[in-house]
Amino acid sequence: MQKGLCMDLETEINTEQKIAEYLDVTLACLRDWRSRKVGPPYIKLGRLVRYRRKDVLSWLESQASRSGHPENNERPLAVV
Repeated sequence: MQKGLCMDLETEINTEQKIAEYLDVTLACLRDWRSRKVGPPYIKLGRLVRYRRKDVLSWLESQASRSGHPENNERPLAVV
């Protein structure tokens, strides 16, 4: 396992509960982001929602690079 950001995401495929916990947001917030298409990419397995570790980490990195440029923040993220 890699050190750093990956330490809390031990598996390649994670539940939405695990991702909400990792991002320190509520499950409702993560679901809101998903419905507004502003959160990390996800996969649907039937009725289940799952997140790939690499997608979450890439999304998180993109958020950090956007934070210093308000003109790039087309849709601000809201914590519910």
